Amino acid sequence: MMAESELRLSFEALSNVATTFVGSADADESSARNSSCDASIRRLGRASLGIRASESLIRVVDARLGSGSTSNLGEPAMPTSPAPSRSEPTFHDALESRRAHLDALDPKKLPSVRLNVGVLFQRALGAAHRLEAFRPELVAQFGDEATKLLDSLVPAAQAARMADAMLKGLPKRPSVAPIHAELVSKHALLLADARALVARGLLPAEVLRKTRDARGYGSAVRSVMVLASVFERHWAQIAELTPTTRADLRAANRLAAELVDAAAIDTTSEHAATAELRRRAIGDAVRIYEELRRQMSYLRWHRGDVDTIVPSLFAGRGGRKKRRRPNASEPVVPSA
Repeated sequence: MMAESELRLSFEALSNVATTFVGSADADESSARNSSCDASIRRLGRASLGIRASESLIRVVDARLGSGSTSNLGEPAMPTSPAPSRSEPTFHDALESRRAHLDALDPKKLPSVRLNVGVLFQRALGAAHRLEAFRPELVAQFGDEATKLLDSLVPAAQAARMADAMLKGLPKRPSVAPIHAELVSKHALLLADARALVARGLLPAEVLRKTRDARGYGSAVRSVMVLASVFERHWAQIAELTPTTRADLRAANRLAAELVDAAAIDTTSEHAATAELRRRAIGDAVRIYEELRRQMSYLRWHRGDVDTIVPSLFAGRGGRKKRRRPNASEPVVPSA
């Protein structure tokens, strides 16, 4: 754990980074400094600050962002909120309160987006504040569904922010894909040699049927280990007739074992679980935000001011063509 003096200095350093970021009106510079903030969070997270310290770091950044210009987010500046009381839910509390809901979600029904979680959180916070003025109208039009969405927006955004911070604080997991790719290359060489030896009648033809597939992690490991085993068993007959050496066989077996270990870490460690939790939390927050945006689009159709109340999460990202507004006198009523 970091000493108290080191922790205080780290908070002050991150606070200064956040202040500098907020003060910049240039979009590119702001984006670069936002990355610096995220990097600071990751570094401090790796220093074993724990969940509560991660929440404090998030509050430092978000408090700074909320008190300054957010022109790069496409929203008007919001006044600084007073410090939360002890009874106010924390980011961790928000995530835990929604964990059962997130676990029960159907992943196929969640929007799949690549979105900066800081942008999502800030826009959700600003929209939630502005939407309160329209709560009576929304509830009158959409009933309990609107109430549920309005009450869930901020906790969902907090949960997404916390899940994102948790994932960034974990140590980097091993990359399985390069190991698999290397093993696939070794499999191709062994299989080619095995085909030649089968054609000469030196290996049983059945070995080819059992070792053709190397597309998945498990199939690659199994095929390479079977080939290596068959080569070893018939080595006395094939040693002088194959370019494969026993050193090649040992290297292939070692790489197969390495892939098994890396894949086990990849699938059983907390990385996979935390990454899935983050994906669900972000998808859920985006879904709630977009549903409220659709409801407001219906209510404010003729005023055309929905973008000032619930700004698009994707505005200013580029690469997305704005869809033309249909030439209809009335919008389609979103389902409640």
